[in-house]
Amino acid sequence: MEQQAAGLSRTARDVSHAVVTAALKVHSALGPGLLENAYEACLMHELHKTSLKVSSQIALPLEYDGIKLDIGYRLDLVAEDLVIVEIKAVEAITNIQQATGTLIHEAEWQVVRPDYQFQRPAPPRRY
Repeated sequence: MEQQAAGLSRTARDVSHAVVTAALKVHSALGPGLLENAYEACLMHELHKTSLKVSSQIALPLEYDGIKLDIGYRLDLVAEDLVIVEIKAVEAITNIQQATGTLIHEAEWQVVRPDYQFQRPAPPRRY
């Protein structure tokens, strides 16, 4: 993007737009049904092509009683230290996945909506 070349910082909105655009491109190319790590690798590749700084599998410790506990939470991708990308290759978002989004938000990371899911198409109805 021209903003980065001109030395101007990107906004969360700019980064989230780039992420959604790249996610749609990846999903159009690969289609549904793959594992999350396949979509993650391809999305990271697409984001690097746009010159975004992207990190993957970032540890997210849980703070409890004044201490930080590394209990295995990981952020799939973080773009420009502004936007968290959680990749879900599921048929529907569960309550647990919603709770994870809440935890990330409470950890003071900026979560930019909309969430984009790589979904399998609904099976055809038979009558």
